[in-house]
Formats: sequence, structure tokens, C-alpha cells
Amino acid sequence: MIIGIVREKILAVPHSFRPLPAAERGKSAVERTLFGWQLRLGRETLADLTEAEARYLRVFAEMGFTEAPVPTPSGHLAAILPQLEAAFEAAVRHIDARTAGILSSGTRDMTTELIWEEVRRRLLAPT
Repeated sequence: MIIGIVREKILAVPHSFRPLPAAERGKSAVERTLFGWQLRLGRETLADLTEAEARYLRVFAEMGFTEAPVPTPSGHLAAILPQLEAAFEAAVRHIDARTAGILSSGTRDMTTELIWEEVRRRLLAPT
């Protein structure tokens, strides 16, 4: 589902790529500041964002991307954000449910990372 949303609603419209610092999964936070919003990814911070931009970039950082495709049409990002976040949360729940039976945390983490690697590969593969 997340693959379809990214391909149909983001990559199909004019977009640019924004670099993202490497982040450990689950270690990101969207925070309100005096000057707007920021996305904290471990020790790195992306500042001067709108709330929608911070939430949008968080999804891609959590999926392990080093750069995020950002749609350039004005307002498009905010319009697709609820669907993108819902699809991402559904993917996380699905992956967690499928790997929950793996007793070794190292093996479970490695398997989870391999699954996300395949998701990233399929997102960016030519159609």
C-alpha cells in the first residue's frame, strides 16, 4: 500500500529530493519550536519546517531513506500526508507482526531492516 501511494501520489508529480541524515528507526520526533517546526533524527535536526514537511520527512527517515522525494506542487504534500502516514503505520504494524515470533532481537532487527530495504528498492524501481 505504501509503495502505491509513493509511486502514484508523489513520484508521479513533479518533485525534488531532499537529503536526510541517517536516523535510527523509532528515534525521530516532530517538535514545535519558536520559529516553526523541526524534525529531530537522533542527534541531527532539520529546522525551519512546516508541520506537514516535518511529518512527511519523518516517514521517509523512518523507512531508512537518505533522501526524500518532495512534491513541488503547492499544497500537494499536506493533501497526501494523512494517507502516507496511515500507510506507513500499517506497514510498521504488519512488519512488526510478521517478525514478532523471532526470539533473537538481533535477528529480528536484521530481518526488519531487510524488509525495509526491499520496500525502498521497490519504491524506487522503474515501473
